[in-house]
Amino acid sequence: MQENQAVRQELEAGVREWMSKFKAGDVAGVAALYTEDAKFLAPHAPAVIGRDAIQAFLAGAREMGVAEVELTIAEVEADDESAIEHGRYAMKTAEGAVADEGDYLVYHKKVDGAWRIHRDSITTDAPAE
Repeated sequence: MQENQAVRQELEAGVREWMSKFKAGDVAGVAALYTEDAKFLAPHAPAVIGRDAIQAFLAGAREMGVAEVELTIAEVEADDESAIEHGRYAMKTAEGAVADEGDYLVYHKKVDGAWRIHRDSITTDAPAE
């Protein structure tokens, strides 16, 4: 895999869609951006497996006060069927305070001609408690 500007542009559009849907409270719409058997890996928690479980996890994050997630892509490596995206995230409250921030790594798969998130992992900058 190598840096691929065309794929990067597609993934940037996907990131904007992810952020917009989450901010609007459309966690079902966010979950639809994942593969059926996707895995979400968060610090200090077991893996969240499958689109329905990811939707429930995201709904829980909103209920805990996360109103917005800002995602910034740092790098993308891709071929025709898969892509790896690394970037930074910031989870924000409705008041705009940063509740958590750190790095993320996403493995995308091309499914029926569209990029879908297959593995999503975040690492917080917050110290372990």
